[in-house]
Formats: sequence, structure tokens, C-alpha cells
Amino acid sequence: MKILIVEDDDDKRVQITKFASEEIHSNYVEAKSLQSAVKCVIQERFDLILLDMTMTTFDISKGHQGGRPQSYAGKELLLQMVRRGINFPVIVITQFDVFEPKGEKITLEQLDRDLLEQFPEIYLGAVHFNVKYDDWREKVKQIINYNKLKNV
Repeated sequence: MKILIVEDDDDKRVQITKFASEEIHSNYVEAKSLQSAVKCVIQERFDLILLDMTMTTFDISKGHQGGRPQSYAGKELLLQMVRRGINFPVIVITQFDVFEPKGEKITLEQLDRDLLEQFPEIYLGAVHFNVKYDDWREKVKQIINYNKLKNV
């Protein structure tokens, strides 16, 4: 299984890549921003995308801050995939349980329902990530198994 891991937080990305290689025995590619994720999905094929919801527009590097974090950068990637006819399955893994784009509070459960309604062909579900607990790992595996993704 080839996975694209889209995550701008270094510590969280390390946890997810460790999970991907050890527990679901996959090869993975990393993207650290919305734009690098768009580039990856255009250039390569993936069996699964593990996607952060809030991230910077561009990769953070020496001298570049990557732009202001976007609350719905993950949703923007889903929109761009649909526009381009890219149908890789996606699981959102986020540290936030509430989002406040434009001052309106949206819970992770509401976001999960909205994404499922908007992207039924590619969106598989959302998992709350907490560095203190490992339950997110089981939830990701449950979503993968429920959707019968190959090579898991």
C-alpha cells in the first residue's frame, strides 16, 4: 500500500509515519503543506491519503514561514482532487476537535458529516489525534478495514 501523509507538524508527522510503516506495513510519501500535497496527488498514485485539516499553504523552510495556517487546507485538497478527477481514498487525522473558520465554531463531528456529504467518493472519515493517547491508531485501522482497502 502506498500512502501520502500530509502533515505540517513535525512531531505528529513522525508519529503517523511510524504508524504507517509499522502497523499497516506501507510505503509512504510525505507532504508538509497544501501546495506540496497538491503536487503529490497530481504526480503520483496513492492507495490512501492520511490528511491533516489545518496546515500552511507552502512548506516551511529556512527563511519561509509557509504562509498563514489555513483551518480548512485539507478540505481545499479534497476540492482540488475532485476538480482534477483524482479519486484516492482519504482519512483526515487532526489534533483539533473544534474548528473556527471565519468565527463560526464547527466540531470535528460536524466537519466529518460535512466532508462525507461533500466528498462521498473519496472521504472515508476523520480521526482525532492526541499525542498522549494511541487510540487514533486503532481508529485509523478500523476505517481502513471497514472500507476494505487493499494491502492492509
